[in-house]
Amino acid sequence: MEERQSELWVGLVELMPVDPLAQEWAGAFTNVVCWAESAELFRSVANELAASISMCVVSVDEVEPLRSRGELTEEMADLRARAERDRGAQYGTSHTYPFDAA
Repeated sequence: MEERQSELWVGLVELMPVDPLAQEWAGAFTNVVCWAESAELFRSVANELAASISMCVVSVDEVEPLRSRGELTEEMADLRARAERDRGAQYGTSHTYPFDAA
């Protein structure tokens, strides 16, 4: 069985508050950068990160090793630097969306 090396992975994570009444918004999207060996482990780390900020993961998209991204935006480069320094999962700017008024 092949042993995988831990490396930085990135993905777009949709979050919802654990207590919807505690927020003025229904959910948010954010990029997450963390150390992982696979997309499955990335999702597990994203779930732990979300729980630590009273959120839950709704979906995870565009998960891939960070090295696959090519040139990084300033925010993504900052997330990479923080993850390398702290060895922990990092999340970027949260883009929130409102409750459905329907």
